[in-house]
Amino acid sequence: MSKLKDVFYSLLNRVDTVENDWEKAHESKHAELLELTVQRQEKEYAYGDLQRMVLLNQVTEATFEKEKSELEALKAKEASILQDMKMIEEYKTADISKVIEELEKAKIDYTADASEEVDALRYKIMKAKQAYLQTMIDVSKEYSKISEPQHKFQEVLIKAGKQKHVYASSADDVLSQLSIKDGGYEQLTIDRQTVYDALSYHKMPYGVERAIKQGEKAGNITG
Repeated sequence: MSKLKDVFYSLLNRVDTVENDWEKAHESKHAELLELTVQRQEKEYAYGDLQRMVLLNQVTEATFEKEKSELEALKAKEASILQDMKMIEEYKTADISKVIEELEKAKIDYTADASEEVDALRYKIMKAKQAYLQTMIDVSKEYSKISEPQHKFQEVLIKAGKQKHVYASSADDVLSQLSIKDGGYEQLTIDRQTVYDALSYHKMPYGVERAIKQGEKAGNITG
């Protein structure tokens, strides 16, 4: 998988390189165009004055023609640069398309291998789920042992006519949340939003860390 990933990333990096190279060429041409546009505008302004001056015989026809020729040359160069910029965009698109073709081919093998790795991650979560639920089962059994004496005591009270029913909280009632000394409770079960936050934002609920520190300080959590 590592080799396929390297190939895939290498091609992705090549796209960036190709794009950056053509963008630099485009920026260079654009800067040249801006400078040339200023020169052409100044030349056009001066050319307008020369048109009046030549009619008034204040400048020679040769001077007028020289300025006209220089203005036309600037316009032609502007048009040439614009054409170059257009070609740069076309070449950039063509070069990137070639790399994309290679990416499409490489993606087939990469996706197949990536799918196997993703499956491995799913099973890793499944093992964690199994361990989580097994812990729930184990602590439920432990809770039953802890609550059994009281349960039996209430049965005695019923037999003695002192009580009608057994009033006992289930493991689900007692073991679903943990009281935090600083205030509030932390759920011991995991809801969908908590899972979403963990998978999407790598977020651990703050209450979990507080609860763990509280348990460690109290000696309820060791190791």
